[in-house]
Amino acid sequence: LFPDQNDELFLDVGANRGQSIDSILMQKRNCEIISFEPNSYLNNALEERYKKNKNVSIYKFGLGDQAGEFDLYIPFYRNYMFDLMASLDAKEATQWLKDKIFFYNESSVSVNKVKCSIKRLDDLKLKPTFIKLDIQDFEYNALLGAKETLEKHHPVLLIERPDDKIINYLKQFQYNYYSFENGAFVKDKIGSLNTFFMTADIDVEK
Repeated sequence: LFPDQNDELFLDVGANRGQSIDSILMQKRNCEIISFEPNSYLNNALEERYKKNKNVSIYKFGLGDQAGEFDLYIPFYRNYMFDLMASLDAKEATQWLKDKIFFYNESSVSVNKVKCSIKRLDDLKLKPTFIKLDIQDFEYNALLGAKETLEKHHPVLLIERPDDKIINYLKQFQYNYYSFENGAFVKDKIGSLNTFFMTADIDVEK
């Protein structure tokens, strides 16, 4: 739904293995994509994978409400890395495994702790058109560090599992939330997997 032009900037916050990068590139060949991935198990591979694409940049740090060095907890189950569940909260990193794995055995769980860098989006002085946020319950913190960016540029947001705290915070910037169903946006409805946030100046009927 976005025009395919050079001044469109997509931010992929929580790049993981590059799923969102590939999805954007399927439709947009001319836009710029900046991905943020603090997990050292993943960001080097991402950099190598996209090094020949001049429109893709991999930033080896995460986004939050304050800059600094933090511990990132990466869960493993029977030596398989669940990198999608990596979190700055040790409990959060393993809770999903306990709830979802059949015949869960706690003795098969291990957690690797790695140092990661966090920066504030506002400090980067970017002008994004679109921001995807999927960072294991750290979305609110990242949005706090993006206050000026949201006020000035009104990027479309795609957020996994937004809670009332996020919804209420974004209201101050005149954001409405939408589910995307059957090719159309449904206002004031949380999406089943992800939810869009857009300001009133964006015509969602186009």
